[in-house]
Amino acid sequence: MVARGFVAPDGGLVFDAWLTAAVSRHVDPYTVWTLQTNFRQFGRAGREPEFLDFLIELDHPMSAETQRWLMGLTAGPTEIPDIYLLPMPGSSRIAKHITVRLPTKGGNLGVVALAVADLVFLDGVRRIQIGFPRPKVAVAPSVLPNPPAGKQSGAGAAGPPVKVLLGVLEDGCPFGHPSLISGRNQTRVVALWDQTLVAVNTEDPSPEDLDYGRERRQVHLNSLLRRHSDGHGIDEEALYEDPASLQRRLPSRGSHAAAVITLMAGRQALLPSHSTATCISADRPGLQTAQASGNDAASELPLAVVQFPREQINLAGARWMVVRALDGLRYLAAVSAEMAQGEQQAPLPLVVNLSYGSMVGAHDGTALLETAMAELAQAHGRMAIVLAAGNSHGTGRDSEDADGLARLPSGRHAVHELPGPGGRALLRLYVPPNKPIETYLEIWFEDLDKEARDEQFLRRDDVQIRAVSPHGQILEVKQFPGIAFDSAAPEDTRAGLLCFPRVAQSQRRSMALLVVVATQMSTTRVEGPSGIWTVEVSNRSQRQLRVQAWVERDVVAGAARRSQAARLLDGDDPDAASLSDDNTLNNIATGAEVFRVGALSVSGTEGRTGVSPYSSAAAADQPGPEFSAVADELRPMAGIRVSGNCGGTVVRMNGTSVAAPQAARWLANRMAAGATLAQIRDELVQSPQGDQRRGRIEV
Repeated sequence: MVARGFVAPDGGLVFDAWLTAAVSRHVDPYTVWTLQTNFRQFGRAGREPEFLDFLIELDHPMSAETQRWLMGLTAGPTEIPDIYLLPMPGSSRIAKHITVRLPTKGGNLGVVALAVADLVFLDGVRRIQIGFPRPKVAVAPSVLPNPPAGKQSGAGAAGPPVKVLLGVLEDGCPFGHPSLISGRNQTRVVALWDQTLVAVNTEDPSPEDLDYGRERRQVHLNSLLRRHSDGHGIDEEALYEDPASLQRRLPSRGSHAAAVITLMAGRQALLPSHSTATCISADRPGLQTAQASGNDAASELPLAVVQFPREQINLAGARWMVVRALDGLRYLAAVSAEMAQGEQQAPLPLVVNLSYGSMVGAHDGTALLETAMAELAQAHGRMAIVLAAGNSHGTGRDSEDADGLARLPSGRHAVHELPGPGGRALLRLYVPPNKPIETYLEIWFEDLDKEARDEQFLRRDDVQIRAVSPHGQILEVKQFPGIAFDSAAPEDTRAGLLCFPRVAQSQRRSMALLVVVATQMSTTRVEGPSGIWTVEVSNRSQRQLRVQAWVERDVVAGAARRSQAARLLDGDDPDAASLSDDNTLNNIATGAEVFRVGALSVSGTEGRTGVSPYSSAAAADQPGPEFSAVADELRPMAGIRVSGNCGGTVVRMNGTSVAAPQAARWLANRMAAGATLAQIRDELVQSPQGDQRRGRIEV
């Protein structure tokens, strides 16, 4: 194959070959780290995953020739979901962005490494980014109820024409929640795809063109509701404990999914009340949500839900999302096309909420998932993708806070300018003890003499990087591309510094990646040292450079925040990079064709709104969120009241995760009333309000 020279017979990397090829190719540093460590981070309880998965951008739409190339890799047939061989909904075009799976089960790691190198350097492949596959999950056997005679299992049912489909990508689906029920025990969820990879051989169907996970259509969900109903209503806890419901995560009191889905689509009369920006702007602070809008089509619209994989959802960060999110978006788009009505059969207007994201990245709008979402949304024509702006977790960022001591950035982001030659930037990365996952520090470079949209790749001798571990071990890269590990042996590798001029995560900028293994004691992973890493970046060129560094988040969505997280620290050295919560938007929310939503807090008895302290900001020269919504009703008590998993259960939750579905609901109502996306974007452009943190429209 094409990459014979990139992998040694024992499966190790031939670094000289990789570095030579990486001068002109977009290489994913995480893929190189994966190969160096023999896929160790993907294992659980000593088991390796049965496959590796990737998001790929092709030079041209998928063709029969490209498919033959991908199917002929060394490790065995590469699996390409059939959905990527079909035109995108709303278009006759085949997508350039696809996902693939590479089998590893029983394979020699050297053979697998060779196949990965084949993918990376295959002609016709522009960029490739690895996901975060995990071993399959053992699940209890389930018995799926048979639909009543004469019923079909397609999306939707007979009734008045549907104006808009609501789509959600979440960690669960409380389809039996009273606010999601219409009629007599009929759920409004028309399609549910659980992406969890099951370890038992079940007869549960997967989506027709996506051959993994398990799918439930509305008729099956309604049968489950009947199974767990009596004359007094639905026994929701028993419903979600039923293995056939695919909701093992839901029997607990609250969940990320329940809050997000009910805020987006629940019937307002059955939801907890909280103030909204619309009410407050009308000088009626504290008005209940149920009274905030006279036109609430969203409370009756159908939903399609993608349930992220159980084996990946508890991983902090978002490496796994590049594959699962795109597969999920293609599924939702396919459901909208399936439900289309009329002679032209254009896809049904679709509003999708995704309250997940990533901190690290170039934040330049060209990440692989960003360009994939833009391609799909443009082809669809009537698809609005709503994203949470992100939570930087800094403190005291409200403009009304006069206490200078409280104005502390989160340590997720640092910035420093490097005049050339001789400019230096010092970064201090704290890796806490007992950390169960790897730590990722991405360092990105901007050329200040070029426009933001220009290519700004580093040349070979422009930059030198030196990283020193808490124990004094040095990793040094003197030119780009360059790689340094603390050990040549994969089983002993605890840290790596990987520097490439072109990376899969951006079409414009160069990146250096520092990876430190988990510091938690474990029998299945290498224990790494905790403490402070010192990273020195030196500019040896004549170019005026800016260094921007981000640390990936350690917080699992919907879970309690850990007391310690990897973060950057301030330093006394004049060359120390400055910590900043600017330019901390969710990295997949900096591209085109998406709507970003920030969080607001209510302050004072008069009910004025301000930006919530944690709500992320765009870069100074970039537009901020399109929308903002209330996510904190009282300063002394963070969050708003949201629905739990079962009717009548109320919990508090905050973050841009709960702001986003409120904006998605607003968009769905506007589109159901006949507004087009072009008209809505015109309104946003014409709005005189908004800045790097506050949306142009408050809902």
